[in-house]
Amino acid sequence: MRKGMGAREFSKSFGSKGHVLETDMAMLYILARYMTDSQWAIIQAVNYTEDNDTVASVVGAAVGALYGRSAFKESWIRGLSGRTRESDDGRIFEMINRIESFLSEKP
Repeated sequence: MRKGMGAREFSKSFGSKGHVLETDMAMLYILARYMTDSQWAIIQAVNYTEDNDTVASVVGAAVGALYGRSAFKESWIRGLSGRTRESDDGRIFEMINRIESFLSEKP
């Protein structure tokens, strides 16, 4: 492995398909390589992995867990329905708010 290789080269060398070992390896590499720019990490996962919907969703989830909403461009968030089903717009945002409230409570 060449030090400093990009997501495309890593994906071609080590794989980035939907198999959990390839997905995890690609996700961890992308996060480590692009840790200072979480949006760029997601873009790399979308553009340069084989099973990009899987790898990018895991990278996005990790970025969100690590950095919260501020890690994402407002234009990426604006207009999202927040659905879990066809007719429950905003449900995801309600769930996030409840979790944040729960986590901020003192024991």
